[in-house]
Amino acid sequence: MEKRCLCIDVGGTAIKYALIDDARNLNNHGEVPTPTDNTEHYLEVLEGICRQFNGQIRGVAMSVPGIIDSENGICITAGWLHYANGLHLGEELTKRTGLPVSVMNDAKAAGLVEAAWGSLSNCKDSVVILIGSGIGGGISRQKLFLESIQKNLDELYTIYPEKSFPRAQLTTCRFFNEANLYGAYRFFTEREKA
Repeated sequence: MEKRCLCIDVGGTAIKYALIDDARNLNNHGEVPTPTDNTEHYLEVLEGICRQFNGQIRGVAMSVPGIIDSENGICITAGWLHYANGLHLGEELTKRTGLPVSVMNDAKAAGLVEAAWGSLSNCKDSVVILIGSGIGGGISRQKLFLESIQKNLDELYTIYPEKSFPRAQLTTCRFFNEANLYGAYRFFTEREKA
């Protein structure tokens, strides 16, 4: 049996999760309340989600709020989850599960998947705004997703240095509520190939 990737999207009120296979089929979708008290409870909930799928998954792809060091799996800030500021989430979850874990900003995850496979796949450059418990966003240039808007707002001006923005085309997300899950999956699989 093919091992799938467990994709987890941490929101301000709920943690959504699903298994995604290499054909991009989403299965075993679930949701639990996001802990509001402390880091240990947060990690226990995440570990519990992972344990549900023992032996069925090859890794964990996380989409989380805040400013994220994706290369090292660190939550520099964590949005509303202040207790997770500075948390080495990838490392901590790997210790608990024995699985490889990738971690990326939630808005960047949504933008990444929309630019690659979704409603922005025909756009050379794009801006994604994500509205949930908080507001986030990101910028895609030449199909490469740059940092989150919170980290690099000036990226808008480097895309078009003359500051005369071309006429924008508005569209809705193709992946809707699953954008963060699919984006985390895409990031995880890119890291697997590297």
